[in-house]
Amino acid sequence: MKKILPLLSAMMILTGCSVKDRNFYTGIIEGEVSSVSSPVTDRLAELNISEGQWVEKRDSLGCIDTTTLELQLKGLEAKKDQLVLQAEDLEIKAVQTEDTYNHY
Repeated sequence: MKKILPLLSAMMILTGCSVKDRNFYTGIIEGEVSSVSSPVTDRLAELNISEGQWVEKRDSLGCIDTTTLELQLKGLEAKKDQLVLQAEDLEIKAVQTEDTYNHY
């Protein structure tokens, strides 16, 4: 046992001297993760940030493709115009009905 102890000590010292600095570190990394969402769902056309970049409140992170939204808007505007015409037609029919009722 007495012969093995110096041999083990010498091996540990030599092994410790031959290990190069490999930049191994231990520790705890803390961070804050935030979820980013949008009330509008569509394709992302442009991304203005990169992974790990710090952003501030109200920073523009990207741009969505608005083609679908523009098409929906045009469709809703056409529907509104159609409803306005229907409302005008109903007003005319109401006046005609009232005139017919008052005539008899």
